Amino acid sequence: MSATPIPDDQRIRLLNAIRSGATRTGACAVARVGYSTFKEWLNDDPVWREAVEESESSAETTASLTIMQAARKDWRAAYWWLDHAPSTKQAWRSI
Repeated sequence: MSATPIPDDQRIRLLNAIRSGATRTGACAVARVGYSTFKEWLNDDPVWREAVEESESSAETTASLTIMQAARKDWRAAYWWLDHAPSTKQAWRSI
């Protein structure tokens, strides 16, 4: 467990910001937490790390769904997704 406990209000602000699409650095700014403290919490607390990773996955899924919905009307959204999605990035660039 982390030597410095994570206050509930900061935990909530961090996870909400990340779930909304903020980067880890941006979420730290919103929650007024130093990035080095955030990294310490990630390294020391596997439950916290899992919560952060789940929030990041949620944000990624929401963004992907939004892009795919836009792709139905505009091919450029599909092109953007193909160019940026981690699973397709490597293969797409080799074409």
